[in-house]
Amino acid sequence: MSIKKEKVKVYDMTCTSCEARVEKAIKKFEGVKGV
Repeated sequence: MSIKKEKVKVYDMTCTSCEARVEKAIKKFEGVKGV
């Protein structure tokens, strides 16, 4: 299985709390190894 990298742009995110919530949600997806 090869590693695939993706970029996701999130516009108008200004606080680190929101950033942490998005990262936490993405990490829950099956197969995600890092954010």
